[in-house]
Amino acid sequence: LGSPSTAGIKCLDIGSGAGFPAIPIAAVRRDATFELWESNGKKAAFLRKATTLLGLTQCSVKHGRFVGNSSSPRPDFVLSRAATRVDRLIPLVEPFLAQGASLLYQGNRNLDNPTLTQYQILDEFDHRGLRRSRLSVVSAKKSDANSST
Repeated sequence: LGSPSTAGIKCLDIGSGAGFPAIPIAAVRRDATFELWESNGKKAAFLRKATTLLGLTQCSVKHGRFVGNSSSPRPDFVLSRAATRVDRLIPLVEPFLAQGASLLYQGNRNLDNPTLTQYQILDEFDHRGLRRSRLSVVSAKKSDANSST
């Protein structure tokens, strides 16, 4: 999530579950803010307790289903490990992507969207077969007018 000197990063975690990856990232990136969305009440209560015990004051937990009309500021990164299929997730976050945010998600689906670009992260976990699905970074494609500047 940027270099350690990059301050003011805003992250949105959809379907936070047990808080992975948002809580570990928040623990090392105290300068970044996190909005964790979780529809399951017990999991949301756990997230509140965990962020409080860890002193992660830059994290806010939202109990409910993220529907794409959050009143929160535009995020720089949207995280989603296992909330839903990417074809259901994209319509919720596409407005953020159009504004320059990147989506980091885990899933095996390739995107079929001409306005977005998908980069799959291959690492040692993939090579050893230790991950069930791929990690991807999705962002809006740069227009030809913007890419020449």
